Amino acid sequence: MTERRLERSAVHRGDLILVNAQLPFAGPEEQDRVCLDANVMLARRAAEPLRRLVRALGGWSVLVPVSGWRSQREQQEIYESSLCQNGRAFTEQFVALPGHSEHQTGLAIDLGQAGPDLDFICPTFLRGICQNLPPGGGLWLCGTVSGRQGICDRHCP
Repeated sequence: MTERRLERSAVHRGDLILVNAQLPFAGPEEQDRVCLDANVMLARRAAEPLRRLVRALGGWSVLVPVSGWRSQREQQEIYESSLCQNGRAFTEQFVALPGHSEHQTGLAIDLGQAGPDLDFICPTFLRGICQNLPPGGGLWLCGTVSGRQGICDRHCP
């Protein structure tokens, strides 16, 4: 394995942008977005790989897009609403601070199991769903991140 050192600013460029509690989103906001449904937008460059993944997992009848691209203002509203409804401990665990959400990149999406009662913050997700992928699918949900696909599964308790 070859070690590669990057300048700190490199974590804000390309297809794998690092955004977390310690590293805020450094923009600019993705301008080339597409609608996956009436309420969920995603960067165009992420939409087609997502569509291929969802087809491999059984299609949009199994999974639904819950939340995609968000502005900082929308993230602020979600954070404040969760504080009021769910309390500080829950919100700090499951809702990113405004300016620190992967959703602001346009490259992140929350998916949930299709059904009548979809929770916006902690949607139900089909555990083990990647077992349905064809061999060599290259994905590991279940709490890990796949560098090749950029998929991360964060289950609520």
